[in-house]
Order: sequence, then structure tokens, then C-alpha cells
Amino acid sequence: MKLLRAAAYYTDAAVGVGLFLFALICVFTLAIWGAETKASPAAPAPAASADAPPPNKEPVACCHDLDGVYLVEGTEKGPYAGATVITRVGDVYRVQTVVGGKPTIGIGVRQGDLFAVGWTMGQVQGVTTYKINGRNLAGRWASVPGSGRMHDERLTFLRALPAHD
Repeated sequence: MKLLRAAAYYTDAAVGVGLFLFALICVFTLAIWGAETKASPAAPAPAASADAPPPNKEPVACCHDLDGVYLVEGTEKGPYAGATVITRVGDVYRVQTVVGGKPTIGIGVRQGDLFAVGWTMGQVQGVTTYKINGRNLAGRWASVPGSGRMHDERLTFLRALPAHD
């Protein structure tokens, strides 16, 4: 709740509204994940293994991360297509998309095979949630202002980003 109160404090600017929406979605999504992953009180705690990752840390994917260039396709009033670049920055991801010449910038968080992105395109803020399937992502998004409806979107992996130091 502290996160929600902090985000609400900064809702006087367009960026604040976007951050508020992103924080709200993240809080509810993480609450759902937590409810699904908590052991029942009667179940014994799993034994720690020498090969297990540290607590609260995801194992690193063996073959790939989300970094890369993607073809983005979806529907709103009609079909659209463009390009998305996802770049890992520490524990989060910078998500940059261009559709119809309009740039979108966002921040994403990954939890297992789920990826949530809060984004802004001019005065429009939105949130997209994706299910990761190999190197491709299938998602649903909504925005404010907007139609008040969810829209489908696909990210198809095209190529990896060049290696950097």
C-alpha cells in the first residue's frame, strides 16, 4: 500500500499517471503471483538445495533473456505493426516501440514467464501484460485515454541485440 500511496502523490503530471497505473497493475499482479506461490500452512517448507538460487531470486534463463528486436503486431481499431526493442537494465527492461511513426517508451518487469510493461506515448499511458513463449510474447494491453477495452498484441523475436560491455 505504501507503493500505491507514493505513486498517487505524483499523479499531477502525465508521467505520474503512467507510473501510478504501472504501480497499481504491478501491486495487483504481484499479489496474485504471491497468492499462487505461497505454500499452504500445513505443508512443510521445501528443503534448501546447494544448487538452488538464493531466496527471492529467479534462476537465470539458460538460453536467452528478453533483450532483442521484435516485430510487434496487434489490433486496436484495425491491425497495426511496428518494431519493438527490449533492453535489460539491471532488474528491469527498457521497452521502446515505434508503430506508425509514433514512439512509445516503457519500463518492464519479468516474473517467470510473465512480462508486464507500463508505457507512455505522448499524452497516452498504458499497460501491457505478456505471456512469454520461447522467444515470442503474446499480450493484452489497455490505455488511458482509450476505448476502455483490452487489445491483443504479439511480439515476434527477430534478432538479438549486439553484445555490449
